[in-house]
Amino acid sequence: MKKSYSFLSGSFLIAIFLMISSVTISQNTYFGNVNYHGNSNNPVPEVTVTISSLNGSFSAFATTDADGYFSIENIPYGDFTVSAETDQETAPITLNDAYLVLMHLFGTITLDDYQALAADVNANNMVDWGDYWDILIGYMMYNNPFLADEWLFDAQPISFVQTKDGGHILGGDLGATCSGDIGGVWIPDEKNSPNAEILNTETLSVLPGETFDVTFTASSNMSVAALYLGIEYNTDIISIEGYETTPAEMEYRTEDANGLLGFNWMVGTEMQALNITEGDAVITLTITIADDAEPQEVVFSLDDESSYIAANGKTFAGTPLFTQSIKVLNNESTTSIDEIENSIQIYPNPATDYIVVNHNNTQTASFIIRDLTGKTIHQSSLSNGNNTIDVSAFAPGYYIYQYIDENISNPVSGSFVISK
Repeated sequence: MKKSYSFLSGSFLIAIFLMISSVTISQNTYFGNVNYHGNSNNPVPEVTVTISSLNGSFSAFATTDADGYFSIENIPYGDFTVSAETDQETAPITLNDAYLVLMHLFGTITLDDYQALAADVNANNMVDWGDYWDILIGYMMYNNPFLADEWLFDAQPISFVQTKDGGHILGGDLGATCSGDIGGVWIPDEKNSPNAEILNTETLSVLPGETFDVTFTASSNMSVAALYLGIEYNTDIISIEGYETTPAEMEYRTEDANGLLGFNWMVGTEMQALNITEGDAVITLTITIADDAEPQEVVFSLDDESSYIAANGKTFAGTPLFTQSIKVLNNESTTSIDEIENSIQIYPNPATDYIVVNHNNTQTASFIIRDLTGKTIHQSSLSNGNNTIDVSAFAPGYYIYQYIDENISNPVSGSFVISK
């Protein structure tokens, strides 16, 4: 038995069905289903259900099938307890789980029995602010385990009493939940998505030891009720000297772990959403490149838990952000940063039917355009001077370009917008 909560006992009344038989038998059977959050549409397979006598003289078990069904036979008369356990993966914990705890603490919603059981991650038999912070910071930011068991099942007492009709069949459902999964979204064999790389709009070319700002901008308008943004970076290459958030409320709770900077924001009791405008800077990091950094490209990514909840209650995985990637140059390079930045000009931006690429070099260079999925939709060679590229067939939106010049060791990247 993993854990028993008294407030669940009323939710699981066992229906007793007597076998109609003219023959007296001594065999008793206990059967039922294990359902996630009591939902018969979400059965839990691979659960070991054990029935044990109170005096320790008998114990038997069965494993649930794909439909969550189990059956244990040949049970003697007496008093027993039923417990369950499993080794399979637990539900992924998301920002929505912390948000539901917050709303419960504000009195906006009331958690049902399963939600309350899942919310008590610090195992003190109540839902409190400690549970909220353990989910939002301890688990999502630092990957700390919960004090409560990973899987939680209802524990039931049952009895078989001998009668003249012989054996009995008892039927009952066992409820299941995972610690922290207040939303009840467990799916068999569900795996977390890999880390999401933040979309790069341009490349900043820098030298070892240089300190500069990297800006993360919103790619769309967002009205946010809750947000967790975990920015991952390579600590061998990057040191974060400071940061600014826009709006300033974004700095509600910021945590720094090794290679991870996490930003948390949620609505208060006044339920005022945080409005973020497309194109505005959301976070600006001041970073320093290591003095011994080798020439390489450095990118930022989002951790698995990064997400936001819109003001309408819908949850979105990841966070729609643009930022710059970093190209670390060799200190001995003969090509200056100014030469790289001034080697190409693109206009108009935004564009409608065409863009002009001004290539200030007598040597031929390559020009590549990609959409936001990374798919190459245009590639051509540039001659010295102005080069006109037809973009009239491009859909409105953001596009990424890459300029490759054989005289410059590092390609130059950037973005432009098609507006129609």
